[in-house]
Amino acid sequence: MSSSPVAIDAVAEGHPSRSFYLAVAPIYFVGVGILFAWGYWSPFGVNILEFIDAYDVLRLTAYHVATTFVFVLIGATLGELTIGDVLPRDGGNSAAIQFLGKYRHVIKAGFLGLLLALVVFPLEGRWRVLPFLAGVPISLAIKGTGALSGVIPNDRVRTVVIFALSVLPLWAYGRGHYQALDVIGSRDYQYLVPNSSEAMRIDDPPGGSGVIKYLGRAGSYTFLLGKDNETVVIVEIDSRQGLRLKRAKSTS
Repeated sequence: MSSSPVAIDAVAEGHPSRSFYLAVAPIYFVGVGILFAWGYWSPFGVNILEFIDAYDVLRLTAYHVATTFVFVLIGATLGELTIGDVLPRDGGNSAAIQFLGKYRHVIKAGFLGLLLALVVFPLEGRWRVLPFLAGVPISLAIKGTGALSGVIPNDRVRTVVIFALSVLPLWAYGRGHYQALDVIGSRDYQYLVPNSSEAMRIDDPPGGSGVIKYLGRAGSYTFLLGKDNETVVIVEIDSRQGLRLKRAKSTS
């Protein structure tokens, strides 16, 4: 009875084999897609998990994870190359190493304080910073376990990949959150063209003004934001019925 060389090496070194990572990867990326959906729909007060189906999960995972992961991976690569030039892999007595060693406790305290402040206080723009700050200790802890060492031998490449994977969940949530705020703030959104569909004609609250914004689809449901910019209208229509939508984007 024989096993693949990769599996033998992985077991011998106490690390999971490739088959383990292949099994875990779909769960991880589906989770990231759901986090994006949660970040997007939460500001509207919609529990999207009540409406999405398997197709929606796959669509969210394939599109948003792919675009976000590429962006994060590029940023992590640039950061690794820059830091790698400042901090030599073999340690040494460079000025940067001596500075970090001398003030490591102050740096750790400041870092943890900043991280805690971003978690506790609803600061504007925190989801653009928090994923990267949280990704540092998370990626260091994961790398310390020897994760992916049997799959990615190169230390620099493995560092970039682990950091990107550590950042991605919170970054996906934040990206969805800010897309929702852009719709609410009328900065970037799609709206329903009048008379686009008989099934889409809805009565808005008195005093409403502006346009009916299109929020998205989940399962057989279409979600709209009323003219008062607060009321969410959920309409179930035939998927064969078309919608006339126009995009509006603020240039300010």
